[in-house]
Amino acid sequence: MRKKNAYLTFDEAVWNPVMLIVSLGRPNDEVKYTFNHDFTILSQGTGYWGGNSTSLQNIDGNILSGHEGHGAIQFSGWVSEISWTVDSYEYWHGFTVGMPDQPSVMPVPEPSTYGALGALLLVGLIAHRRWNTRKV
Repeated sequence: MRKKNAYLTFDEAVWNPVMLIVSLGRPNDEVKYTFNHDFTILSQGTGYWGGNSTSLQNIDGNILSGHEGHGAIQFSGWVSEISWTVDSYEYWHGFTVGMPDQPSVMPVPEPSTYGALGALLLVGLIAHRRWNTRKV
């Protein structure tokens, strides 16, 4: 059986995407995904077809090994593509990909914004001095 390649490409890079996996491998037959990014196993457990809390293993940081594995893995950092190779045939396994809340980028004020704020401050200072001079 030849290896199969899979690719997911995002329109924009996403922060820390999560992949949920169902039924990777069979109880007596290991299947491996070799990813282009390192990942962390977030959770795993028993699924509809079996498996347990050790059915998924992280090998060398980027290889996911499954014996009827069900769980969630997370890729770290900004990711614009997830690709992987499936090393052996399996009739069926599934996945879905999601992303946690994405960090919002704080806008950097334009130099003209600082200029407008400075001008406003100057007008306020002049008005304040005039007000104080009239009282005398």
